[in-house]
Amino acid sequence: MIKTLTTKLLKNSEQVEINLNNIYNLQSEFDRIEKESLMKLLEDIDSWKDCINEIELRINSLYEEPNQNYEYEDDKEIIIY
Repeated sequence: MIKTLTTKLLKNSEQVEINLNNIYNLQSEFDRIEKESLMKLLEDIDSWKDCINEIELRINSLYEEPNQNYEYEDDKEIIIY
């Protein structure tokens, strides 16, 4: 099988889903997990959020059309300090 970029993307996405599901299923056991490990998980979650936001912005930027319909109010003053 030839691995295309799409195949790699889908495969990696499935792996993330599987692993997140495993962590999700452990949540009932969080009270039995060391505090340090849970704090590390929280740090990882923050990193994941940042990464996901960057991926989302990149994908959206590829498919969003630039807004060319700007509305201006000529009678307003802009004061810059």
